[in-house]
Amino acid sequence: MERCLVEEENGSYRCTHPVIARVVQDRLTTSRRRELHRAVAVALELMSQTDGVPCPPGEIARHAEAGGDRPLAYRCSLRASEAARQRYAYQEALEWLDLAAATATHGADTDAVNRLTEEVLSVAGWQEPPAPVRRAEFSQRELERQDLDLPSVATGIQ
Repeated sequence: MERCLVEEENGSYRCTHPVIARVVQDRLTTSRRRELHRAVAVALELMSQTDGVPCPPGEIARHAEAGGDRPLAYRCSLRASEAARQRYAYQEALEWLDLAAATATHGADTDAVNRLTEEVLSVAGWQEPPAPVRRAEFSQRELERQDLDLPSVATGIQ
């Protein structure tokens, strides 16, 4: 914090610049990254259950899937799909159902996902799912010049 590499925001810390975040992320081993994702997923779900603070189930599902917790990822992706469906975001609902299908551990789970997929397609009036939209996250894109230009944190110094 003294060097302005991280800042506290709403009781948590975040990197002040994407390049710093990339360096931190690149230094994590695969097993450590999985462990952290799993811990975040479990903590978010626990907070949602005990504090009554609703956490988007999609956030939990993503962290659980990246952390290797397939049952939690499955449950939360189903909840995220239902939330998207209630907002009439049918393509998003189908994307969450794709994650649910990928993390299903039993045949009955897969059957349930297939049934829900059919329902979403029917409600949306589609014969088949639309082509998926590719969303590039920061970690998947190349660094750009603007990423390297750190804003000055000193004020009043000329």
